[in-house]
Parts: sequence; structure tokens; C-alpha cells
Amino acid sequence: MSLNLDALHSIGLEEVLKNVQFENMRLIKEKAMMQAQLDKDEKLLQILFKHTPDSFPKELRKDDENGTNDKENN
Repeated sequence: MSLNLDALHSIGLEEVLKNVQFENMRLIKEKAMMQAQLDKDEKLLQILFKHTPDSFPKELRKDDENGTNDKENN
């Protein structure tokens, strides 16, 4: 596999740093979500879900006011 050096040089240090920071935040958020699930920390799960609902698997989402998801309602 060969590298396109022109493309590599066009990527600025700021862009690389921004991508690294984004990836670090994603990993931290993922780890916090997993730890909250392990600890069954409902408060932390609610905070994480409020800010990033798409990062939760659908089977863990509580869709209605009773705290049940669609599978439980059927």
C-alpha cells in the first residue's frame, strides 16, 4: 500500500488534533456508558442518554413514560 504524500501534506496538524480529540471523547463516552451499564447506574445512564441517545443500542432504550421499550409493549 502506498501513501499519497500530497494528500498527507494537505492534512494540517490542527485537523489531526481535532480528529484525535473527537476520537478520545467518543472512547470516553463509550467507556462511561459501559461502566454505567455494569454498575446499573440509572442516573449516569440517563445523563448519557440525554446527550447521546444514538450511542445506545435500541434494546436498551426506554421509549415511553413507563420506562419500557417497544419489545416489552408487544
